[in-house]
Amino acid sequence: MENRLPAWIAAVEHLDAALQPLASRRVTLADLASAETRQAVANPLEQAGIAEAAAALMAEILDAYSRANAADRCALRHLFSEHRAFGWAAGFLMPFSADARSARQQLLLFSLLDQGGDSREALLWLRTFCEQPDADCQALPELLREVAALSSAIDHYHMGSTASMLMNAAAELKSRRSEPPRTH
Repeated sequence: MENRLPAWIAAVEHLDAALQPLASRRVTLADLASAETRQAVANPLEQAGIAEAAAALMAEILDAYSRANAADRCALRHLFSEHRAFGWAAGFLMPFSADARSARQQLLLFSLLDQGGDSREALLWLRTFCEQPDADCQALPELLREVAALSSAIDHYHMGSTASMLMNAAAELKSRRSEPPRTH
């Protein structure tokens, strides 16, 4: 990975700069009531004309991230903490789905972004992700533990580290599976 990092840094810097105007524009709740505004917010990568380049770069980075050593994963997390516009937009590359095909990539991105700028949003995202109807409830706890082992143990915002968030989500899913069904 060490030989790819300089190229990734340059590519992320370029893509982040292209996304900066979109990521920093103000959007109010009233704006979101308009279908036109919601559509404009929907895919910043396409709006910036960088969707294909971003998809190729993220596929390469996420593949390397899952095989990298701890120091290299830390360097990648730092890269994304320095380029938050690209980190924000990277989520638009994948369907929001916890099915068996896409869950691993989504969780690797969650780990890479390391809570971004707000641990509350990260926790909300993780809970919503794990509670999806299409979630593979048999495989997801193990996948959460696997990605937790790759994640940062630093508690950036005093709400738990990314690793602990993932481990807690795995434990919660496991306990929900072992609960008897509720009857009304």
